[in-house]
Amino acid sequence: MLGLIRNSAIFIILFSSLINTSNAQAYQPFVRDSALWYITSINEDLREHPVFRKIFMNGDTTINNLGYKKIYTNQILTGAVRERNKIVYYRPIQLEQNEDTSETIIYNFNWVVGDTFVYSRNPMTKDTTVISGIDSTSLNSGQD
Repeated sequence: MLGLIRNSAIFIILFSSLINTSNAQAYQPFVRDSALWYITSINEDLREHPVFRKIFMNGDTTINNLGYKKIYTNQILTGAVRERNKIVYYRPIQLEQNEDTSETIIYNFNWVVGDTFVYSRNPMTKDTTVISGIDSTSLNSGQD
């Protein structure tokens, strides 16, 4: 009987350690050549046809002595991104006069549940959101 209890305890300890290590995720850098997204936008009033965009990173550039990856939307250079300490910064390319081209944070992979971040939908307002949960999605390659 003592052997059964000891074997059960060993199994539980091993199984628990397996569960804990399987939840650990290796950080995958966001900024890298060959990153690719396909985005479909649909107007809320549904009178317009969906808009399809291909967004990808390709090539390097330097702005104010900082290294960036170039961002293209449908083959047109639209901005640049860089990543430092799991924070992703975006800098748009000036397409119109007086357009703001300052660098902004678009992702911060250091945030945890309970953190508050400020964002703006337009230059006149600032909104805040509290992070209520964090999730991940497995890729076809098996990576998280």
